[in-house]
Amino acid sequence: MKKLEFPAIRLRQTASSEWIAYFSANVLDIEDFSGIPQKRNFDNAESIGFQRTVKEDRLSNLVNFYSDERNVIQNPLICATRNSPTHSEIQSKVSFRVAPEYKDNDSIQIGFIEVEYENFDSYPLLYCLNELKKQLIERLPDLEDLGIDQSLLEQLKSRYYSDDYDDKLIENNDYNSDDYNSGDVSLDDSYIKEFWQEVICRIRLLEADPKKDDRSEILGFSKDAVCSYLKPVVIVDGQHRLSGAIECAKKIANSEKFEDVRDLVEQGISPEDATKKVTRENARCLPISLLMSDDPAEHVFQFIVVNQKATPINKALLGTIVSTTLSDDELGKVTSRLKNSDIPLEDSRSVSMVTRRADSPFKDLVQTGIDKEKSGKLQWPVMKSLVSMFRDLKGGKYYSDEDKNDHIYNWRIDYLSESRIVSDEAGLRTLSTWQDNEIWYDVFRVFWSKVRDHFANVDDPEEPNYWGNTESNLFNKVYLNILAVDFFSFMNDKEYTLDSLDDLEEKIEKWLDGMSDNYFSRPLTLTVKKDTPALRKVWNKEWVNYRKTPKSRKSLPSVKALSKI
Repeated sequence: MKKLEFPAIRLRQTASSEWIAYFSANVLDIEDFSGIPQKRNFDNAESIGFQRTVKEDRLSNLVNFYSDERNVIQNPLICATRNSPTHSEIQSKVSFRVAPEYKDNDSIQIGFIEVEYENFDSYPLLYCLNELKKQLIERLPDLEDLGIDQSLLEQLKSRYYSDDYDDKLIENNDYNSDDYNSGDVSLDDSYIKEFWQEVICRIRLLEADPKKDDRSEILGFSKDAVCSYLKPVVIVDGQHRLSGAIECAKKIANSEKFEDVRDLVEQGISPEDATKKVTRENARCLPISLLMSDDPAEHVFQFIVVNQKATPINKALLGTIVSTTLSDDELGKVTSRLKNSDIPLEDSRSVSMVTRRADSPFKDLVQTGIDKEKSGKLQWPVMKSLVSMFRDLKGGKYYSDEDKNDHIYNWRIDYLSESRIVSDEAGLRTLSTWQDNEIWYDVFRVFWSKVRDHFANVDDPEEPNYWGNTESNLFNKVYLNILAVDFFSFMNDKEYTLDSLDDLEEKIEKWLDGMSDNYFSRPLTLTVKKDTPALRKVWNKEWVNYRKTPKSRKSLPSVKALSKI
């Protein structure tokens, strides 16, 4: 256990706010006792962190900036405390010791920040994963009642032992022990439950591995990444400033101060220790603003406010962070504050819902903003627009110069209050009920599932009507918009209400009646981009004319008509 102490001042901005401590520390010490919970992919598992991954060009610019000792950055690193879980064997903690003369001051105090933390280099990966498991339980106690996902375990087991190991190493262990009975995993509370499964499955694999103590990584989970969730201080904002200062100190030690390193080696110090000593001597001390709160909801709130109010982050990544980093209860603590700060919380949660739930036809097919995503996914703003059509029941206009109607809004005004799918009680057939009870999601899910099943190919990415890549004739912003608007236009024309999901399916089938399942399966030779105003209008006109043509006279529009403007 290491213990560091720093002179500090702390203040409380209001009677209801947490204490904030201000102090300065050598960047190498900060690196030692703090973790940076990045939003990234560990193999096929998405982390529950919220920091963006490091941008190399920005890091390089900061190293150059720090290389001039006259240059200073006044912005403090925004940090927060994260003390160890109650039942953890690692009792890392951060505390503030008040100088006696300031004990009676309720708003500002002078004293010392004390940081106690473990040297994780001495612990095996399995131990660190178990500590992460305890931390997750501390945040969401219901996790202890979840059984292990046997399907996921088998997938990971197959990959873990595919090259170097024999499956008997796993099979000879008791995976049916009482504490890991199989059970359903609910995804409704938050992504934390999915991340939990990834963690406990890897723990099981390591427990069965005779070489477990030698492992520093398992299926994308490195010890360094795991330990970033265990350290007693969280870097909320400023990872580039910290990393840049560290890299600059290392660069100085290995270049202009190399003679100092050599002199120490000649005195009998090991090259590694000599380099560390010179690096520390040339490392900056950076200011820290430390929020004295262990609450993950508060950490994410501070991160989003800092980044969205200063330099907005990618909206897809913002949505991913908001909806996957906190449990429902944790998110509930900051919901109103995020809304009051003009953060698009509902958009983020709704888009996350339609891209993460197992029954959604758009699962894993929309951008998350995490680095190194596969190309061809729908852009976050496109999905936000589609979701809004169904959640808010507005924004349903054709690509047309003549028809300016919002067909979705018109259906809402005329028929929502008569639709028993919203509620059996007439007084509750409102947009709020439609939204709050997630009726919109069920309608969204059923509608797009029927569209996909009727028109799309889900197996071959090379097919023109493939569902899952924006190169497709069907799976793109323009046609998805056209189809959604046209369905509600059809509902208005027929004066249809909705009484149930079964009723919805019947009405979708009526809308699709006579529509060839080959409509989107013919290759098009486009001379312009899909999202070009002129082409959008052509596609819109051809689709509506085709859909409204009587079945007896219906024929597919020519490929030439759909390909050129």
